[in-house]
Amino acid sequence: MAYPDPVARRLAEIRKGRKHKVYIRRIKGKYYVYEVASVQDVATGRKKRLAFYLGKIDGGGGFIKARYRKRPETRSDSLEEWIKARRSDSEQGPIGPLIHPDSTDLKILTKISTDGRATISEIAGHAGISRSSASNRLDKLVSAYGIKYTLEFGYSFFGFFRYAAFVKFVGDSKPDIDKVTAVLESEPTIQYAALLKGDYDLFIYIFAENTHSLEYKIYELRSGELLAPYKMEWDVSYIMSSYGYVPVRPKFFEKLEGKIWHKSKETPRKGEEQLLKREYVVLKELNESGNISFSEIDKKHGFSPGAAHYTYQRLVERGIIYRITITMDKLPFTYLVLSQCRQLDIKAFNASRDAYLLDVIMETNTPVNKYALVGDTGSPYGLLYMTPVFKGEGLSDVEKGLKAAVKGSEADSHIVIKNLVGSLGFRKLDNTQSSQYQILPLYQKGMTTAHVLSPT
Repeated sequence: MAYPDPVARRLAEIRKGRKHKVYIRRIKGKYYVYEVASVQDVATGRKKRLAFYLGKIDGGGGFIKARYRKRPETRSDSLEEWIKARRSDSEQGPIGPLIHPDSTDLKILTKISTDGRATISEIAGHAGISRSSASNRLDKLVSAYGIKYTLEFGYSFFGFFRYAAFVKFVGDSKPDIDKVTAVLESEPTIQYAALLKGDYDLFIYIFAENTHSLEYKIYELRSGELLAPYKMEWDVSYIMSSYGYVPVRPKFFEKLEGKIWHKSKETPRKGEEQLLKREYVVLKELNESGNISFSEIDKKHGFSPGAAHYTYQRLVERGIIYRITITMDKLPFTYLVLSQCRQLDIKAFNASRDAYLLDVIMETNTPVNKYALVGDTGSPYGLLYMTPVFKGEGLSDVEKGLKAAVKGSEADSHIVIKNLVGSLGFRKLDNTQSSQYQILPLYQKGMTTAHVLSPT
């Protein structure tokens, strides 16, 4: 069939580099483009014809790409990509697209992880799609991954610091884990606790204002009615968190309430580690729901219009609020690995420091960053990692990867069997916003994180 010259030229361009035959169907004066092939049906062993719709060419040679890409496998640009996507989803089952979202969904997840108060217009612009498409996709992502908007803020501003405790029960006798959970949940300074499989039984992420208050709190826990009858080993270290975050539990605000300034003769001015009542309220509301409207906060607490927004901006300017971000509680990872990297050779580590930084911010095609949390520790001296592991990797792969990334170190790893208290901050942060990216040499910044793709 002869086509108008503009249509023929466009068809020739579309055919370039394609593995399969491309043909046109002319319907009511419009030219619809398909890529076709005969492939073997795995189930029957027979050949069958597949036709993949690419889009349509107008009379002037303009090409309008297909817009119906609703399912993950139909978001392909060629028949070959479509076949591979279908085969991959068939092998992985319905969970496959959740483990490896398409590039548009990854952009949306990155945007809301980095700026949880981004508007639909901003999300759509970042993803390169329409507002309605962005809204629909966002709703599906929120439902599929259990996304919650929350607050990442600097609790050290109020005099609190992070510590990690590894607990091992000695002997065969262990307390009832549900009762242990209840005890840990009742303590507002404990933000996260997990049951482990490995050399230790428990991991506890806890806040304290100094080592004295930390020691007292641990002594109080150990001496309590539940734990006192059991023999235990406690290894405790500070955590200088350098990547990722742990969401603050609402119960922590019981401690933070003690930081509210009340004017009196003894305290005529607000101290550096104190909060105005309105600042406390805004922090608490945003921690519970990071995308709540400021007008709703004003109305709920009787503030004058605009007061909550003004307070939020002041908290950001003072560095108390880092960002509104997200966390996910329905991630399809196989398991979560907690690793302690004991730093044995500081010379080897320093010589490969840039490679270590690049590993931390390595991009993945999973819905979250490679690591949920990375921090410097003092006992043992080294690093602590929280790594979500998806289908296809094992514990040995994680340890091998850490040994390669953190030179001069050895990794002791544990599998998180169950979260007992709190959660981790699972998200897809734009890694150019990380401190690791900021301190990389200029020549390394040329290797954007998009070019450093993890095989995960």
